[in-house]
Amino acid sequence: MRIRKNIFLTSIFIAFICAAFAQQSTIDSLQNKLKTTAEDTNKLKTLNDLGERLWRKGDNISAMNISNQAKTLAEKLISSSTQKEQRLAKHELASAYSNIGTIYDIQGNYAEALKNEIAALNIRKEINDIGNYPNSYINMGITYDEQGDYSEALENYLEALKLVKQKSDKHEMAIILGSIGIVYKEQGNYPEAFKNEFKSLEINQELNNKDDIAITYENIGSCYKDQGNYPEAFKEYQLALGFYKQVDDKE
Repeated sequence: MRIRKNIFLTSIFIAFICAAFAQQSTIDSLQNKLKTTAEDTNKLKTLNDLGERLWRKGDNISAMNISNQAKTLAEKLISSSTQKEQRLAKHELASAYSNIGTIYDIQGNYAEALKNEIAALNIRKEINDIGNYPNSYINMGITYDEQGDYSEALENYLEALKLVKQKSDKHEMAIILGSIGIVYKEQGNYPEAFKNEFKSLEINQELNNKDDIAITYENIGSCYKDQGNYPEAFKEYQLALGFYKQVDDKE
């Protein structure tokens, strides 16, 4: 998912503090679990879960270390396990590559990010892990977008959208539509940007995802702002702020 900008600093700071405490508790739990887990697919999954938690926390050095441990263990299990365990290990190997790709993307090393995401997608295709195809396409779309390669970004987002429609995952549909809207905004194609953001908003409202509703209102406000329509931008930002506050109060 595209990371929202820090427009409403107070609301976001409060949410960040609440999330940080919960995140650290989970990280501590996963680290303790690793101490007593055998070298099997359960440990592999724990390593990948921990790696993701660490990069989400912003600890990219530790995340890369853990993700590389997961990659090494997965390769070991693939070469020495039963057929069923090999498939599980390949599933987790793809997750390790995906985590590594994300970390490289955060660091701005887009070539390595794409290399690892492509590796993840290839493994997922090998084991027919269709449910995780969209994750690879979304991540590649984000990386291409950050490089300014909007045509490739759209191609990957649209492929991801097609796949999530097949499994009727409305939450992921809303996320991808919002990302597509952002790419069109960056291209200056505001009609398509609004079209996709309002589709995203409609789904988020249906699902009552308050945080995602806030993000989408903010994206719409950004489109208006870029067009110089500051009154409409202000209205959308006010709506976004209201939903951010609801999320903060709940937390």
